[in-house]
Parts: sequence; structure tokens; C-alpha cells
Amino acid sequence: MKKFAVPLALIPVFIAVGVVLFVSLKRPARGGEAFCVVTDQIGRKVRIPKKPERIISLMPNNTEILFAIGVGPRLVGVSKNCNYPAEALDIPKVAEFQLNGVNLELIVAQKPDLVVASGTWMRPTIDALEQLSIPVIAVDPKSLYEVVQAVELIGEATGQVEEADAVSTKFLSAIGLRQSRALQTQKALSVIYVMAADQTVMLAGQDTFIGEMITLAGGKHVFPELKQEYPRISDEDLLKRGVDVILCPDHAGEDVTAQLKKRTGWSNLAAIKNNRVYKVQDDLMTRPGPRLIEGLAEVERLLQAK
Repeated sequence: MKKFAVPLALIPVFIAVGVVLFVSLKRPARGGEAFCVVTDQIGRKVRIPKKPERIISLMPNNTEILFAIGVGPRLVGVSKNCNYPAEALDIPKVAEFQLNGVNLELIVAQKPDLVVASGTWMRPTIDALEQLSIPVIAVDPKSLYEVVQAVELIGEATGQVEEADAVSTKFLSAIGLRQSRALQTQKALSVIYVMAADQTVMLAGQDTFIGEMITLAGGKHVFPELKQEYPRISDEDLLKRGVDVILCPDHAGEDVTAQLKKRTGWSNLAAIKNNRVYKVQDDLMTRPGPRLIEGLAEVERLLQAK
């Protein structure tokens, strides 16, 4: 699937017409004996012979989408990183979120009707499962708009179209509400979301779904000219520009915030001077699924905090 960014100003329009459009685009003409034929998010046309009753999810965001549209009871395998909702913890683990972290033997043993995988980095696993005649769809959203597409894709592939529409509508409504608020922001704070901080600092770029969330929450990007998804920046460049708010993932505990405060010169940044370095629940920021709207609400709350 060709990826593209949708201007934030158009998001309210999607609320009115988006779901109808997505369903009409995603729902294929069903011919023969196939349950459905879908085009996944890396452009593969996938034939699903029958309604999937035994489903495996190889990524946490896919698991969250499947539960959100009511398919949780049909899951027979997930990754070790799938920790939400609580019911996912009791499902057999067949993969880890890492390269070559998939156990094909465990997947095959579960006799799945459908496997929901990730993007091109998981292509070797996808190809291997295809060779075993196991239907696989690749879900790889890079933007908030593509998260909605992912929900619709999984809904179509599992026969949960109406349930997927409901999740999509809620998601789009939340985005539209924040878009309206962001447009009314008089003076946006400069914000960075730190993905990692070792020798150099890795940030979430403007064109990622994390970057979109910062904009929707009323923030502005410090390095809008950088087009990489997750660019690395030097301390010197950040100190030249300054930053009002620093957001960090909570998976590393206090380490990330402590590391940042100790970096040479960072004590001069407004964010650190004003004690505006915040931890955010990582799963709500980095998993491209329905709970991103919770992460968006949290970022908005933090930017409004005094």
C-alpha cells in the first residue's frame, strides 16, 4: 500500500464520510468460495478462504485492534509483548517483537485460519507462512489515517466490518475534536518525544503518528524540516533551538529523564528549567492502534499543565 500523509485540516471531513469510504474501498467483490479478498498495508492481495475462527496476532497493536473489534475470543496465538487487554496474557505466545522472533512451529501447531503480521521487516515470516497455505495480512500503519485503514482491513478480514466501523468512528471523532482545539491554540509550545537517548538523541519525527499526535495536542515540532521518521539530533542543534516540553517513554522508568537532565548543556533548556520533562505510557504512544487516542489525550493534558 502506498503511504501518504493526510493534512490535519482534512480530518474533520473524514468523520463525516470516512467510514463509508473506507468500507467501500476495502470490501472486495467476493467471488468463488473465498470468504474475502483484501489488499493489505504492504500492497499484497490476500485471499482468505473462510471466515477465520483461529487467528494469530504477531504484534501488540494488532492484538489490541482485534480485541477492540470483538475478535479476542478467536485468538489462538499472540506475541510475548501483547499485554493488553488482560485477556491477551492468557493466550499462547508464538512470537516476540524483534527480528526473527517468530516461531513458525508454534504458529503452525495452532492451526490458524489467519495470521495478522507486521510490515516489510516481517516479510520472511509472511512468505514462509504463505508457502504453508496460511493466509497472512500485513498491518503496517505509519500515520493516524493508516491506523484507521488498519482497523478497517482487520475488520474486513475477520468478518467484523460493523464493529471495525464503530472503532474507526470513535477514533476519527477524537482526532477531529483535538484538531479543532489545536487550531484555536494561540501560542504552541515546542515539543519533542524522545525515543532513545544514548550517544545521540532519537526523536519521533513530524510525519509519524507520534508527530501527528503532538500537533493535534497543540504542540509544535522543534525540527519540522527533518523528514526521517525517527531522526537523531545533536545536543548542539537542540540547544540552539530550545524546547518547551520533553516527552519520554515510561518503559525505561526514570532512566531516560535522568539521562536527559545530565546531558551537557541540557540544564539550560526551558523544558528542564521549568520541570516540564514528562513520562508518558509508552504503549499509548508507540502502538498504532485504538488506544492512541488515550495517548493523545494525555499529551494534550501535559501540554496544558501549568
